[in-house]
Amino acid sequence: MKKAQVIDFKTRRYDAASQTSRTSGWYTPSTDANSAITYPQLIRNRARDLARNNHWANKGLTVIVNNTIGYGIRATWTAKNARATKQARALWKQWAESTQCDSQGLTNFYGIQQAVMRGVAESGECLIRLRPRYVSDGLAVPFQLQVLEPDYLYEYNDGVLANGNYIQRGIEYNPLGKRVAYYLYEGV
Repeated sequence: MKKAQVIDFKTRRYDAASQTSRTSGWYTPSTDANSAITYPQLIRNRARDLARNNHWANKGLTVIVNNTIGYGIRATWTAKNARATKQARALWKQWAESTQCDSQGLTNFYGIQQAVMRGVAESGECLIRLRPRYVSDGLAVPFQLQVLEPDYLYEYNDGVLANGNYIQRGIEYNPLGKRVAYYLYEGV
């Protein structure tokens, strides 16, 4: 049986802070995460391929999604009168607990939450497009959600605009850094 090794706190260090032959070729830019990623599409494609072809990676994604989302966002009602509460519950059930909330009509609100979390864990991000609908479309709530993978974002659009805003990786920001627009490929 091996004796437990005790590490002196004065000599303990983080390997990332060491300067040895093991870390001599380690490139560590002092930039934010978005600036450090030169080819985001390549990283996403590799992560997706790993999830498709490696059982452990796929299982890891499933665990992350299930533990993060759990039962998902659940609606609670605190209306002052019982009638309003009953109407709100009925609308929620018709919209969120059916496929009416999904612009593709494939899943309910809880499935959308899982798809979003899987997209974030697998691809690093996810887009949710808010789709207003006409009352004549016959939906309980004239509104739908569309989940888009980040591949729909035109990431090769960078620079300063004439109005003072700037674009970084297909996202337009105002001078205060607030997101004001997303540049998507046509036909989305």
